[in-house]
Amino acid sequence: MKKAMFILSTVLMLGFLSSCSTEELTVKKNWVFTVTTVTTMTPDDMGVGAQTVVTTVEQNGLTEAEANAVVKQMTTTQTVTSGGITMTTTITVTKAEKK
Repeated sequence: MKKAMFILSTVLMLGFLSSCSTEELTVKKNWVFTVTTVTTMTPDDMGVGAQTVVTTVEQNGLTEAEANAVVKQMTTTQTVTSGGITMTTTITVTKAEKK
């Protein structure tokens, strides 16, 4: 489950980053994105607990607006319910300028 969420997060982020426009005339910077994926299942008596995966992805040559768009696009929460079991996956993305 952790590997699937990591792969999904990485593929989605890289796909979005590759489609960003480079025609802006503002300053391009290098960024480090931290992707945190938390998966929880209820009822909690299943003994699984919350699963957390933290990944970092570096992307060079993005404007601040493009970096903000990545954060906005990738931050999401999805909930699936089946057979009385609910699985919630929350993906949170933060950015920091690479020094």
